[in-house]
Amino acid sequence: MKTSWKAYHQIDIIEFMRKICLLFLIQFSFAMPMIILQSHQDELKAMSEIIRADLKSSKANYHAGKLQLLLTYQKNWGMMQCRLRSEKNDILVERTFKYEKSDASWAAHGCSDAVLQGLTGKPSLFSGRVSWVRVDNDDYIVEQADRNLDNRSILFKSKAPIISLAWTPDAKSLYYIKHTSDAYDIKRYDRAFKTHHMVYHSKTPLNDLVWDASQSQLLFTKSVHGIQKLFYMDNDSPRQLTFGKSIDVSPTVSNGKVVFISDQKKSPQLYKLTQNGIKSHLPLEGESMLMPMMYHHQLYWYDAIEHIIMVFDSTKQETKMFLNQSNVRAIAPTPYGLLVATSSQVMLVGFEGDVSDRKNIQVNVLSTSWMDVI
Repeated sequence: MKTSWKAYHQIDIIEFMRKICLLFLIQFSFAMPMIILQSHQDELKAMSEIIRADLKSSKANYHAGKLQLLLTYQKNWGMMQCRLRSEKNDILVERTFKYEKSDASWAAHGCSDAVLQGLTGKPSLFSGRVSWVRVDNDDYIVEQADRNLDNRSILFKSKAPIISLAWTPDAKSLYYIKHTSDAYDIKRYDRAFKTHHMVYHSKTPLNDLVWDASQSQLLFTKSVHGIQKLFYMDNDSPRQLTFGKSIDVSPTVSNGKVVFISDQKKSPQLYKLTQNGIKSHLPLEGESMLMPMMYHHQLYWYDAIEHIIMVFDSTKQETKMFLNQSNVRAIAPTPYGLLVATSSQVMLVGFEGDVSDRKNIQVNVLSTSWMDVI
């Protein structure tokens, strides 16, 4: 039976309308505010591109509206006004970010956080920070970078080794351990004022700093009669968390849950600390488990024998290989994937195992301000 020209025409119209509707839905789902520059500095153009990339990567569903950016200067300070208007021209967000010239990118990320929260009602994490320690001749250099490992800058330098780092979730303070010839010091670096403050001085080895956001306290390991044990800072005093003859190291914390490595079963295995302070073995596979790192419901660790990073999903009760990688020196979580430091580079590996960013930097210590966000 022949199909009439009219029937074909109707089919073409229906298909055309279907494509138009689909295109409209796609544009609506990924609508972004129109960014309007109200001043014309090159610096503001660069900042707007950072904001555009942040908002695009969020994949949030929101109405468009417009984002007005204005940059002025007061002496040595930049002042970026960030104003978000709805499609009806109502002001949804209005913030001014004051920054030093070297911190322009952080002001842009801060604007992205404010905009996304204003559009979705949910807090955003674009202005989180990554830090590492690299060695240059006799200097131990502590650097920071953004979520894409860009906008690198030096926080401070030390002649003595810096062996551990821990950001607070607001990225205002960076705790670190400095190893001098006869002592170990936990210090706090105030990022805004660029000052260093003594937290705890010890004659015995300290290591493995981690911030517990649920308790607003600092965890670390300390040698007790030659055996490393878990401690936390209670005001200005250290309090011991684990006891016994086993070596307990590498604590990681998420939502108040503490997981660490212990050699109680001879080979390094994963344990969790129960509410009453008892060690409980986690029955996960691996003969040599190192560098555990929790982020929400996922627990990562490095198998030093198989040279692979494993991940356990507590909601699915599923364990799988995350990355086949040798020479891993450190790992740290972000909302965008896992940071992995090898002997020659730092890379951001997405949750599906894809490498999105890579920098040729040799580091042994990593920390992010997303370590324990609750």
